[in-house]
Amino acid sequence: MKQRDLTRNAQESEKEIERYLSALAHMHGAISLKYTSGTSTGFPDRLLLFAQGVAVWVEVKSKGRMPTRLQLFQIGRLRRLGHMAFICDSRETAEEIVGKALREVDRRERRVAP
Repeated sequence: MKQRDLTRNAQESEKEIERYLSALAHMHGAISLKYTSGTSTGFPDRLLLFAQGVAVWVEVKSKGRMPTRLQLFQIGRLRRLGHMAFICDSRETAEEIVGKALREVDRRERRVAP
């Protein structure tokens, strides 16, 4: 029977990935909100609010876990409305998501600069 690598599993748990994502966003001045809706289901776990009005929806999953069909549907709806919406299942993906958000902040700042 193969032994589990508890350190690795702990680093890749949904809770730890979500904590890392939030800390990373905070380091760049963003607000990280835990999103819950009393009336709608399937929306992403986190809403990251960056400067210049950049809002990023993030569904956090532990490594190797897949979103439900409803979660994928809601992410698709958000994207069709022009929102940035991602699935995050690792620290590396969290870094990529924050990087994309920061590039969008930069793009918007250049657009409104005098």
